[in-house]
Amino acid sequence: MKGIFKLKIFWIVFIVATFAIFIALLNFNRVYQSQTKILIIPKSNIAVKNSNQIIENLSRLPYTLSFYKKMSRENEDVMYDSILELPNHKKEIFWNSKIKIKREGKSGILDVITLDKNRYKAETLNNQVAKTLITTTSFYYNIKTDIDIRIVDSMITNYASRINRFFLSLESLSIGFLITFFSFFISFVLFEKETPPKIKHSALFLKSKKPSLAEKKWFSEEKPYTDFSKKSSAPENLPVAQNSFSENADKAKISKKEIKPLEKEKIEENTPIIREATPEEVKKRLNKLLSGK
Repeated sequence: MKGIFKLKIFWIVFIVATFAIFIALLNFNRVYQSQTKILIIPKSNIAVKNSNQIIENLSRLPYTLSFYKKMSRENEDVMYDSILELPNHKKEIFWNSKIKIKREGKSGILDVITLDKNRYKAETLNNQVAKTLITTTSFYYNIKTDIDIRIVDSMITNYASRINRFFLSLESLSIGFLITFFSFFISFVLFEKETPPKIKHSALFLKSKKPSLAEKKWFSEEKPYTDFSKKSSAPENLPVAQNSFSENADKAKISKKEIKPLEKEKIEENTPIIREATPEEVKKRLNKLLSGK
């Protein structure tokens, strides 16, 4: 199993798989994002002193389920039929996934952000949230004497991801690693199963086989060794016939030349002629054998 991590192809597949998964997750979580900026201006001295708390309260107000219900009554286009029969706590969770309210630093500017896969729905939601927030503020604060709330920037719509790209990267790395590892692990297991067992047994037999007592005895006995490649030199006291071989060869050549044509014919007549027996000859021989002759 450790050998998998030493393979270069493993890390190449891991990088490609991680990149492909990141793109897939990014497209899956891609939505339309509409954004509007709202400015909250404190008027009275009391509002100035409590401006920080007022802004924080107004930034949390759109997340409430009552805010969503009021907004839905004013504009039916922002309603989601899929959550009508859900309990209130699930409706609130769903609505909170569609909206974000961010305060820019310590200023009185709130960024109202709405998310949806449908562009028209995202823009309609954003427009209605801004209007409902302005009208709802009057129920909690005196907008004539205490605070003033205004839209300072027109709505902007663009593509965005519901999940932060950093978390998408971590998710892609974990999923890519698991998929790559298990695919290589399964291929390794299948490859080991496909190897023929006979080869494994024979290899073990060769490793574990020990020589028998007879083999040990045979190897321990000293065998005479004869080297036929070497030639022993003849003793000096023996007579050596010089050029005897060449003289005999010359005589054989002369004797072949001196053979007369008639002698050649006699030799050819005396040489037996070998041929296959005919069927009639075979029958005659069989009859003689059967008759005992």
